[in-house]
Amino acid sequence: MSWKDRMHGNSMSKAEIKLHAEMQKRGLHPDFSARIVLKWTVPDEYYENTARHRPLAVYLDTAATHRDTDRDDVIDEALEGRGIKVLRYRYHPPISDRLLLQIADEVEEYVKEPCRE
Repeated sequence: MSWKDRMHGNSMSKAEIKLHAEMQKRGLHPDFSARIVLKWTVPDEYYENTARHRPLAVYLDTAATHRDTDRDDVIDEALEGRGIKVLRYRYHPPISDRLLLQIADEVEEYVKEPCRE
């Protein structure tokens, strides 16, 4: 049983599985051992060590079943307050290959490339 099964009591969505597979193809592996201590959230992908020295939490939200944007805002603010960058994507299943690759590109850029400030 995966960490996500234990935390949620259910399996990963097809979109989460596709994103995870794409990120592994790119040589990026989320840190499943890292724990974010917020009692009501488990990101779909989490990267502790990034080129920007700031962890990254990625959420894939289905538009049909995920409607509580106020809750999302509270979660995002709490994570950002702890120094964690949040990328949140809303989609209509099944996730398109184009959107999946766009998400993977953005995650890869954040994880691998230092900030250009």
